[in-house]
Order: sequence, then C-alpha cells, then structure tokens
Amino acid sequence: MITLSTQFPSVPEDTFLAATALYGKGNLYIRLGDALDAWVGGQLPAEANATFQSHILPALLTIFQYLEELTNDQVLDAVRNRLDLKYILRLPMTAPTMTLKTICEYHRTQFMQPEHQRIMQTLLDRLAEDSYLSQENGQPLTAHNVLATICTMCQLDEVTKSMHRALETLALMHPEWLRQITLPYWYDRYNRGNRLTPISYSDPRWNARAIEIVGDIKYLLQAIDRLSDPLVADLPEIERIRHIMGEQFLVCLYEPDQRGCFQRMVKKCNGCNLVSLL
Repeated sequence: MITLSTQFPSVPEDTFLAATALYGKGNLYIRLGDALDAWVGGQLPAEANATFQSHILPALLTIFQYLEELTNDQVLDAVRNRLDLKYILRLPMTAPTMTLKTICEYHRTQFMQPEHQRIMQTLLDRLAEDSYLSQENGQPLTAHNVLATICTMCQLDEVTKSMHRALETLALMHPEWLRQITLPYWYDRYNRGNRLTPISYSDPRWNARAIEIVGDIKYLLQAIDRLSDPLVADLPEIERIRHIMGEQFLVCLYEPDQRGCFQRMVKKCNGCNLVSLL
C-alpha cells in the first residue's frame, strides 16, 4: 500500500489548550487525535488530490457519527460544541459552522466515489485492528454499511420531524379537527421533547418503525383530503410530507434487495433532498 503524501494539519493551538484542559489524555478522541499520523498516515492508499479536508475529515466524522448513532442534526451540534471532536478533526475553536448540506455532500461523495470509500475502509480497519472498534458478529464493518446505516437512520429521523412539523402547524390552524382525527399514540411518537432511540437498519425494528410512521402519514393525508381545505393542503409542511411519500425511502421498506435499495436511498436521500426545502 502506498502512503498518502499529504501531511495532516496539526491541532490548532486554541483547540489543543482547551481540549486537553477539559479532557486530559483519557478521552478516546484525544488519544486518537494524538496518534492520528502514526495509525493512519502510513496506511492510507494514495489517491489523486487526496487531502485531509476533502478526504480524511469527512471519513473520520462519518465514522464517529456511526459509532455514536448521531443523526445529521446531532452530529452538527456535536462538532459545534464538543472539543474532543474539534481536536481529532483539527478544527479551531472558531471554525465555520458546518451545515446540513455539507454533511449530506460528505455522505454522498463517500458513497458514490470509490476512492473515498477506500479511505474510510482503511480507517475502519485500523480502528478494528487497534481494538477501538468492535466487529458485529465477527464480520468486518464496511464503509458501505456505515454509510447505509447513517443515511437510513437520518431519513427516518427526517420523516419523523416532518410529521411533527405538520401536526404542529395543524394544531394552530384546526385544533378541534386535529383533536378529532389524532391517533392516541401520536403525542408520544411526535412530541418535540421525545427522541426515538436510533435503530440500525439491519434491525427488524427499524423497518417496523418506519412502516408505522408511513402509515401515520398516509392516515393524516387522507384526513386532510377529506377536509377539503385548500389552505391546509397547500401548507409547506403538508407538501413536505407529500414529497416524502413519493421518495425512494418509502419504496425500500418493502423491497427484498436491500443492498440495491441502499444505493438508491443514498443517491436520493430524503434528508439531503429536503434540505433545499427548509
């Protein structure tokens, strides 16, 4: 394997001082950050124009997002607020804030471009070799599965949030009507204060939960159609969930070829596509 010639940037001084003062040397990301050049630098495949900013940082961030089961919104908050992540990602304290669009582009690029997946796979393999990463059922964790799990988890999160926004808007416009058609468990499922526990796409419960939410959306849209109120039907929040109903995310719930479905979902991810509708 050819060594990647690009030198990793050093940890910015302000981040180094703040992170080491807060965490010491026991934090996982601080330890990995200190050893980054040693355990990664000599192992990465040489790729044309590979740089830390465009290749290594997105791969590291995606791996940490997977390990901590963070949605895109949650990983953005983590990068903003956590000094240990800034430390290993070599970000200064005043680094520009990442956006949802940035995160989505990271994932799409890594999924669609083989050289990015090879770099992520190298990082995953090194983490496993050094016992920082456990393998599921004795099987190596692949970059493909990492990306697919993140995208499906984030899409389910986006669908749930979109349903919540629709119900919140309807509660303001037609509170009595909404009270009459609301299903008993909706308050717990779509309460802003609740957060559904992330489930890996390989877990059968993920599929069951997604199908339940799809059923809720269908039920709500049918009730709106019966209401015959054009003001409600044209609301951005209602158009958003109608948009979701036509996306590949929903089609994949019922398909036996889940690997092929992964590829279409990432290419046409609800979370990424809906960023432009915010």
